[in-house]
Amino acid sequence: MNDSRIDALSRVLTETRSRRGALASILGGALGLLGLTEAAAKNKKKGKKGKKGKKGGGNGGGDKTPVDPGDGTNVALDAEEAAFFTLLNNHRAANGLPPLVHQSQLAAAAEAHSQDMASNGFFSHDSPGGTDPEERMIAHGYTPFDFGENIAAGFQSAQQTFGQWINSPPHNANMLDPDFTETGIGRAYKPKSTYTWYWTNTFASPA
Repeated sequence: MNDSRIDALSRVLTETRSRRGALASILGGALGLLGLTEAAAKNKKKGKKGKKGKKGGGNGGGDKTPVDPGDGTNVALDAEEAAFFTLLNNHRAANGLPPLVHQSQLAAAAEAHSQDMASNGFFSHDSPGGTDPEERMIAHGYTPFDFGENIAAGFQSAQQTFGQWINSPPHNANMLDPDFTETGIGRAYKPKSTYTWYWTNTFASPA
């Protein structure tokens, strides 16, 4: 796979319930970075949704077994998801930030979105069914006060995906946002799909 994609979304809900949003979209890999960030942000501000697509099944990236991510929640993660969680919190610790709790509802929302992208052949924060990150979190039983989402595609391993995000300022900002207290990680695998591997990392603090 010589092409990979990354995309970051961060929103904060203020006391007056107004929103501010930022969306970044970067296409990377062997072709290098292409300046898609600003255009994608403009589309998001206009509320542009992804094209309608039929729902389909998905193939998760291997068996998931219960792994304690370090906070006692015993959330089911596969080995690479667990490795990513460690990389994420080590990165926060190196920057003087507290660790994120791996929250089961945020993890379910992340997993569902990765599966959706793999199955329906799209790469976006907005699903073909019209849902955005906040709506997916709420649908999985989590009400966020503020939230963010990173998505990536093209790499199987936690280290490679972490490398995509840490080297992109908007994605790194989500990983190091001091206002976020909880996170969810989900990856999906589908052979012969555009990018084969799809990752979603959700971030939030509860309302």
